[in-house]
Amino acid sequence: MRQKGFTLIELLVAITITVVMVGMMLVITRDSLGLWTRTQSQASMVQAQLALDQIEYDIQGTIMRRVGEDWISVHGDEVSLTERGWIEFNSTQIKPTSGGPSSVDQISETSFGRGGHWLRLFSSTPGADSEGYRTLPTAISYQINRRMPGSDETTSTSPGIRYMLMRSEMSEGNTINILDTAFDTTSILKTPTWSDALAVNVVDFGIWFFARADSGTSSLTPINQGAAAYNMPQVGEVPTEAIVMLRILSDQGATLVENIEQGRVQRPTEHNSIADWWWAVVIANSEVYVRHINLVNAPL
Repeated sequence: MRQKGFTLIELLVAITITVVMVGMMLVITRDSLGLWTRTQSQASMVQAQLALDQIEYDIQGTIMRRVGEDWISVHGDEVSLTERGWIEFNSTQIKPTSGGPSSVDQISETSFGRGGHWLRLFSSTPGADSEGYRTLPTAISYQINRRMPGSDETTSTSPGIRYMLMRSEMSEGNTINILDTAFDTTSILKTPTWSDALAVNVVDFGIWFFARADSGTSSLTPINQGAAAYNMPQVGEVPTEAIVMLRILSDQGATLVENIEQGRVQRPTEHNSIADWWWAVVIANSEVYVRHINLVNAPL
């Protein structure tokens, strides 16, 4: 009796169809991943654009104070991170204090410490009323915070902790009360609330102010480069321009960083420390956004 089976031609046809189907699935998967990646990148870009627009708007309205008190204050210190609502890691601090060179031409390669820069200033809205005058001044603060999205809890160790860029401000009435005093210890500016979140997954934030040379040339000199605190006024150092940097993690990068910080994954042997590993993951899964800003200072 003749046994039933597949002929060689039937097998070849079946294999060909299978290969074509697998190839089509790979193409669909690749295109889907590419679309997801582009969507993530575009979302990050839009978020950065909106945040930088707000920062530029506030900086362009910066008010110079003639009473001898600070009107711009930038700090890179980390002493007061917990006081500012920062959730510490479960064990040792993992995020490195620096991750790149500090060069005028390489702000995109520079890290501004574990907490990033803490910027405070007085600003008003140019031409805000019907007669074209400025509004009353407002004390504004920009800083990175590390906490649970949607929560003001500062001691939680639950999953989902994210780095966020926060923008907090005081009411015009309260601002008037502190115009003649130091303002960088004001609790309203020091500890932002969840409603102050301006952008999510911002893992680093820094700003350099520049002043033109006395000769009038177009060369600029950074007057707050490095981690040292910068307070304005300083003699002969009235800034005319600023450059702002934001480093924003992708959603995938934020998850990877969270896994590292929560100790869920083992450090690869090619990295000498968890801090080195942390920074390598951030570099591979983040985008840097830079904005040049001209200052339009008005005396007060």
